[in-house]
Amino acid sequence: MKYFEVGNLYRDRGTNYKRFKDDAFTSLLVDGSNKTIPHMGGMRFKDFNNISIQIPDKQNSLARPYIVLVSATIDTVSDNPWNDLIHEKKSMIKYWGDAKGSRNFALYPGNKAMQDAFDLSKSIKELTPPILHFSKDEIGYVKFNGLCIIKNIKEENYEFDLLPIKNFLFELEILNEYKVPIKWLTSRADSFNPSETDTNYAPTVWNQYIQTNEINLIGTKKTLNKRKIIWDDDKLTVIMWMLLHKGFSITDDSSKSNKKISKVMNVKSSSLDMVSRHIKFHCFRLDLYGKKPRFNAKLAHIVDHYRTDQRNLVKDARSIARKNGWNDGLKEFL
Repeated sequence: MKYFEVGNLYRDRGTNYKRFKDDAFTSLLVDGSNKTIPHMGGMRFKDFNNISIQIPDKQNSLARPYIVLVSATIDTVSDNPWNDLIHEKKSMIKYWGDAKGSRNFALYPGNKAMQDAFDLSKSIKELTPPILHFSKDEIGYVKFNGLCIIKNIKEENYEFDLLPIKNFLFELEILNEYKVPIKWLTSRADSFNPSETDTNYAPTVWNQYIQTNEINLIGTKKTLNKRKIIWDDDKLTVIMWMLLHKGFSITDDSSKSNKKISKVMNVKSSSLDMVSRHIKFHCFRLDLYGKKPRFNAKLAHIVDHYRTDQRNLVKDARSIARKNGWNDGLKEFL
């Protein structure tokens, strides 16, 4: 699988991407429509290929599969009279919209798409488009700076030809993910159900943000010191057995058993409660009753793997607990 990786440079041939085999930017985003994102300007997006999702209570506003932002520090064909701020140590980007003073600043296509994305993050979060930010510091190349969400939108003025021009200033936060699967983006554009695509292909930090509003930022002190909450196969397998063996109430975040289990497995009690609810969702196949899938495909795969034979589940769970040093602390639940 191909990825955009934070800090990496990607060859950008622009509109000539079909003529050069070394293009590694927009050519990678060609989807089932045989089209990619537009090549001009700093705010780039396209429509879903097979569906049209109207945003409720917003006339002529559509959900987008994803948005690509490019901040240029060199002269380009569509040179802008403003400067974006990329502050990697604070996991923050301040990005100017595309208004240039010839009409209502909120109606410029980039500004409108970003404002729609922000509104979706507050109302229908599962339709929120992921935002990828790149910087262009060298002709023919872009650098990937990260997977972003919109923290805030401000109305600000910048000066152009000695005149104040009103524009949006978008405050972005960079999520704690260094590798973003390109297949996730193209599959989202082709999808009939963006939530299902996110479940199958999105990075864990994105699904955490969409499903629980947990915002894990890249490069911050909180991220560096944070206990590793990586729900790998080992933890999911052991938790599934304990839930089926002792009952789903043992991981309620208000229970003493939750505190004991989370301490032994070195996870947050609230995250343990959340993951246990997702395991319960898949165990009871609530998706068959019209409920939306929860967590990611990895968890569903583990549940399906052990669903028909719990003898293998208990055997593997106890073996994993011994291997990871959890056995003594979790003995009463295993």
